[in-house]
Amino acid sequence: MSEAEYKTFHTYRNAPNYLLNVQGEEIKNAFEKKWLSDYRFIRLEETLIEFNQIQGGCERIKNTPFLRQFSFFSRVFVFIHASLIPFAFVKDLGWLMIPLSILISFVFLALDLIGDRTEDPFENRLEDVPLSAICITIERDTREGMGEGSLPQTLKPTDDGVLM
Repeated sequence: MSEAEYKTFHTYRNAPNYLLNVQGEEIKNAFEKKWLSDYRFIRLEETLIEFNQIQGGCERIKNTPFLRQFSFFSRVFVFIHASLIPFAFVKDLGWLMIPLSILISFVFLALDLIGDRTEDPFENRLEDVPLSAICITIERDTREGMGEGSLPQTLKPTDDGVLM
């Protein structure tokens, strides 16, 4: 992408949609110059349409808010459960109920935290979907299929095991 294209890219509110439009124009120009056969032109257009549908689905996932009640009440129920569980085991286990109730409470609190963190998988946090790696892989495979020589490097996980 040229520097001018990059600056233009950032002026659009829906930049991915702009990129799909640019790709559509490039495919149309290639077809008009007879670089593409009718079949390949149609297949590439279908691929762009599918990308647009996938992008729309991802945007709907990202922009669909979870109800605050869901998050609030799940946390309330976990804390009530964690508070009451020692009383359930005290008669049978005595002092052993302390580590057991801590362990059980930890599992439920961890599940609650995992639920909170996975509500929005496209924020580019450590535990989110590695969008950059997926995009580079798609670009690499597409360019390789077109016979281009200069392919982007595949992203590798960092020393911490994080793949963005």
